[in-house]
Amino acid sequence: MEENLRGLEALLCEFFDERTNNDRKRAIEALLEGFQSSKGAWKEASYFMTHTRNQYVCMFAINTLESIIHKQWVVLQVSDKSEIRSIITGILKEHNQSTPPFIRNKLIKLLVDIARTDWPHFYPEFFIKNIYESLEQKKTLVLGLSTLLIASEELATPREENVYTLRRQELRKLMNEQVPRILRTLHNILLKVLSGKGSRNTPPPSPSHRPHAIKTFAPLKSSKENNNLNPLSYEEDENEIVELALKCLAHLFSWISLSSVSLDLTDVLFRYARQSVGNLGCYAMNCINEVVDLMNGDPTNGLVAFDEV
Repeated sequence: MEENLRGLEALLCEFFDERTNNDRKRAIEALLEGFQSSKGAWKEASYFMTHTRNQYVCMFAINTLESIIHKQWVVLQVSDKSEIRSIITGILKEHNQSTPPFIRNKLIKLLVDIARTDWPHFYPEFFIKNIYESLEQKKTLVLGLSTLLIASEELATPREENVYTLRRQELRKLMNEQVPRILRTLHNILLKVLSGKGSRNTPPPSPSHRPHAIKTFAPLKSSKENNNLNPLSYEEDENEIVELALKCLAHLFSWISLSSVSLDLTDVLFRYARQSVGNLGCYAMNCINEVVDLMNGDPTNGLVAFDEV
């Protein structure tokens, strides 16, 4: 396979060379398409991904696997499916800190595409292995959050042309079952970063003395206390973690029920909204806006009053 890898690298470099004419590019395209449709192409594509640093080759290998997952997945042997999942998961976890984000997200999308077909019946470990375990370790936290975001987008709200109606309903039900744990995990991640700032935050009330939901929105009102708060600054890795966590929440709030949203979580969102500088404050406000939309769709819920804001 090493010889094939070198040949592929040469072909792709030639294809993207501005000096290559259109006739030659069409000839190279035909060769590449022939490879992608050949039997066992996934084995070579998997080898290419794990043995090259050439981004052209890596993207070609990913596109090959994507084509196989979309067009041939149902006819693959169970052992082949398991091996493909293991290879993709291994690359993501072993090289997550060195893999460019656009390649990382493409690889995540492959796993989520598989889950859209197989989870939980033939891929029961999808959430545990790729999301929850990754969210438990700092070195894979960005990977876990990125996977969660793509899973929310592709499993809870898939495009209609990608999933038939009954499966779409099943996926939404399955995703709803994960919501309590997901929200607890995201709340803990955001709170942990805040707790490490040592800022002059007013601590949230004791859980045993939680105010009415109306108080959740009070932190945005103008007050001497709030005006004295210092904007928070974040390390680069913290900024990425918080940004991804807030993006996850914003998308989750677009499809979950309002009853799932806790007062503690909204407290944290308001603390980020009023004390974060740059994009993070905007991302926190996006989450709050999504909660407001949820409230508008459920006027009987307690989270409806803004009288004290």
